[in-house]
This record gives sequence, structure tokens and C-alpha cells, in this order.
Amino acid sequence: MIRITPPKGPLKVTVDLPLSKSIANRQLCIRFLSGSLDEYGLPDCDDSLLMRDLLDLLRSDKTTEVFNCGDAGTVFRFLTAILANMKGDRLISGSERMHQRPCAPLVNALNQLGADVNYQFQTGFPPLYIKGKPLHGGEVLIDASVSSQFISALMMTGATMTYGLKIMLKGKIVSRPYIELTVWLMQMQGIDVEFFEREIRVRPGQYKFNAGLYEADWSAASYWYAMAALAVDAEIRLEGLNKKSFQGDQKLAFLFEGLGVESRWDGENLLLLRHGNVSDEFRADFTDCPDLFPAIAVTCAGLGVKSRFTGLSTLAVKESDRLKSVGTELARLGYQIMHTDADSFEILPGRIETHDNRIKTYADHRIAMAFAALSVAAGELFVHNPSVVSKSYPGFWHDLQQAGFDTEQC
Repeated sequence: MIRITPPKGPLKVTVDLPLSKSIANRQLCIRFLSGSLDEYGLPDCDDSLLMRDLLDLLRSDKTTEVFNCGDAGTVFRFLTAILANMKGDRLISGSERMHQRPCAPLVNALNQLGADVNYQFQTGFPPLYIKGKPLHGGEVLIDASVSSQFISALMMTGATMTYGLKIMLKGKIVSRPYIELTVWLMQMQGIDVEFFEREIRVRPGQYKFNAGLYEADWSAASYWYAMAALAVDAEIRLEGLNKKSFQGDQKLAFLFEGLGVESRWDGENLLLLRHGNVSDEFRADFTDCPDLFPAIAVTCAGLGVKSRFTGLSTLAVKESDRLKSVGTELARLGYQIMHTDADSFEILPGRIETHDNRIKTYADHRIAMAFAALSVAAGELFVHNPSVVSKSYPGFWHDLQQAGFDTEQC
């Protein structure tokens, strides 16, 4: 457990943000599929290090039979598609939580293409037993309402299939910007791919790996935006972000404008300034950027803004059930929330006096960081299992200290 005491004065700090694991994990797959041995600058986070290690193991030891992806959903999904498309019989598994996260849309799509992927225990969920073989490609239909990572997995491997791939998307398309990010990375590395409204065409080709494609993580910036919004006075300089990024979470700048934060580019750095003009009511649709929900939800609660959020259907199958996790912990702190259904969430102004300041993190990095940011408004907090931030932002607690927070292990 860690005790977090926010600074009493202005919040002024320069933060070197971690690299984007969304980009890094795609780049690691592309590097593997290209056959390149070039070094690639990785974020120092659990997910990307695991992706690198498992792909390196697959490259060097073709006899490995079990691949354990832990809590890393991206790793599991991307690696499943790669294993299905190469010769060899293997089991791919993960943590207990991973075995509760659905994977049927990806499995169904791969098997449509002639793959041999089977559920080891419960239908629709990991672990999977894969009898891998080179796939010829063709046309495939996939449910796009569960995870964009299923689609990105198919896209990246599709370029190595004999006839390429035509992916038809059905249902509500969630996290569309992440599909567009995959398109951009593939195009930048020699693959002819087009994304239409409900159709993706990937032509067969040879990847030309570019190790220079990396940038800081816009998702990590969300917690600093939250602190800027909640502080009495703030001047936070964020380093490493790309102004023209394909990361969907760049939508932060627009969303936080209504929560009192000005985003101003100063050369290569992004300066966050608190202007304090906060909307009386706040509404947002998170269909394209679900990872921003925890930071924005705690910000609205801390500011006492009446809020309604939609586009949240995918949050139940993240590292934790984030609608439930965020709602439970906000209520623990005395904030008034309404978890209305599987796709929406409301926050009412006000906070009851009697509350508990011991925050559970549910093994979820985004819960830990979002509620740490909320301490600026809520006061001293105790956060259980603070090490979970290593999944995406290992230096988070150090950066908080640099900003004047007191973080004491207890």
C-alpha cells in the first residue's frame, strides 16, 4: 500500500512520459513478421517487455509449446493470430483474469480462414490450443464490438498470407482510432492496406521494419490532465507526445478543455495550464477512447460536475471491470455515482462526509493512476497494490514525487 499526499501549492512539473505501448506492441509484431533483428526502443512496461520476450522465444525456439501472456490482453490477441499462421502446435494462456476475457470473435475469424484454434476449457475464452499452419487468407467476417485488437491482429498477420485479407466488420466498431493506428504503422512499413467504413483490405506484402516509429503515450497523459484540472493552479509540461499522433487518446485535449485545462504546444512539448472555466454539465462518448474513462470520471467527480458518459460497453472486459471498479471506488470516497447500465455512467455533484480513503486497484493500472490523480481534490489517499502501474507506466510514482506529491510505502 502507498499513502499519497498531494502538494499544497501550485502543481508545476515537467514530465517525460513513457512511450506508447500501443505502438510498441504493434511494432514488435511487425518486426517479428518482417524477420528483422533490428533493435527497437521499448517502453519500460510489463506488456511490451512480455511481448518482446515471447516473440523472441518464438523466433529462437520453435519447440516451445506454452505461451503465458499473463494479464496482457494485447499480447494474447496479437500472438494468437501469429501462432495460428505458423507451423506448430502450441497452447496460449494467461492469468485468471485473462481467462475471463472473451476472445471468440478472433477465434471465429481465424477458423473461418482455415486455422485450427480450439478452446482448452470454456468456449469463448482463453486458454487456446492452436495447431498452427500457414494461412492463405481471403475474406473474413468479424464482430467489431468487443475489441479493436482482434482486428489489428488479423490485419498485421494478413499481410503475410498468400492472398492477403479482406476483413468485413459487423456490429458497432469500438476503438476505431486504434485500427487506424495499425493501418498507419503497416503503411509506413511497406504494406498496402486500406480502411473503408466497414471493410479493411490488406494486400500481401513484405514488411520493411522501421525502428524509428515510436512516440510517448497519450493514455499516460490523461492522469496529468486530471491533476491539472483538479489543482488550484497548474503548469505541467509533457514531453515526447506527437502533435499529429494516430493514437485515439489524443482526444484528451478536446475533452479536458471543458474541464478547465488548456493544451498549448510549446515546440515539441505540450503545456497544460488550468484556465478554470469548467462546464456545468459534462457529456462524453468513449466508444473511440475507452482508456480515458477512469481519468475523466475521477476528474468530473473531483470537480463536482454533473456528468454522463456513454460508449463504455468494452470496459467490463478490461484488466478489471472498469465501470464497476471506478464506481465502487468513487462511492468509497463519498462521491455520488450512478452506474446505469453496461454502456453508461453518471456522476452527480456533491460528496458525503463519511467516506473511506483506502483505494482498491483490482490489479488494474489505470485505476491506481486515476485515483492517485484524484488525491489533488480528495486529499490523502491510501492505494493498495501500487506496483500495478508497471503494466504501462512504471515511473508514475517517481513522477508524482517530482511534482511535489508525498508517496510513502506503508
